[in-house]
Amino acid sequence: GYLAGGADDERCLRRSVAAFSDVELRHAVLHGVGNNDLDLNTKILGQDSKMPYFITSCAGQRMFHADGEVATARAAKKHGLHMALSQLTTSTFEDVREAHPDGAKTLQLYVWR
Repeated sequence: GYLAGGADDERCLRRSVAAFSDVELRHAVLHGVGNNDLDLNTKILGQDSKMPYFITSCAGQRMFHADGEVATARAAKKHGLHMALSQLTTSTFEDVREAHPDGAKTLQLYVWR
C-alpha cells in the first residue's frame, strides 16, 4: 500500500531497510530530570513551538483517517506544534487553517518536469 510501500520498483526502500537492519537504537532516559526542569520551547519559521520540531507533510491523509490533515492540525494545535501540508493534501487549506489558525503556513511543493 501507499503508506507501507516505496516509490516505483521500491529499490530505495529495499536499500534503506538493508542499511538499517544492522542498526540498533537504544533509548536513554533522562534520570533525575523532572517534567518542569526542561524548557523545549523554541521558534520555527518565526512561530512559537512547544518542542523543537514540527509535523511534516504526508500526502492524501484521508486514505488513512476520515478527517485527514484536519485531524493532524487538531493534534498539532493541542500539543503546541506546527505542521506542513502536502501539495497533494486531501483537506482544504481553509479547513486546516480553521482547525489550527495559529499554525505555521508551510507547504511541501512537488515540482514535476
